[in-house]
Amino acid sequence: AEQATQLEQASMRRQVDALEEANAALKTQVDELKLETEDLRRRCAVNARSIQVLKKDVKWTYSAPAIPRSHWLNQGHGDQYIAEMTKLVKGIKNITKKLRTGNDHLSKIFLKTAVSLAHDDIL
Repeated sequence: AEQATQLEQASMRRQVDALEEANAALKTQVDELKLETEDLRRRCAVNARSIQVLKKDVKWTYSAPAIPRSHWLNQGHGDQYIAEMTKLVKGIKNITKKLRTGNDHLSKIFLKTAVSLAHDDIL
């Protein structure tokens, strides 16, 4: 009976040791996760501050230079073409402003002209 009790106690001691080892491993893992969480929170806060700075310091306007009427005239285009190009550039500016400010969620962009447009690197 005493031998059976000793065997049972030894078995229980091995189980306790295994549980203590598993517990220590879990505590280590929890500590590592706490450190990682703190690091991620810190990085998130830094990123949030960076975004605020970027949003504040950016000029959200269409920055391409104006295209002079003479540009179109020098290419041999007439008044109707020039008027359509002027409307097109104005439309591009408006769409760009909406996209940059995020004030209007555009699902589609339509730029329609009454004349066929020639390729032009200035755009």
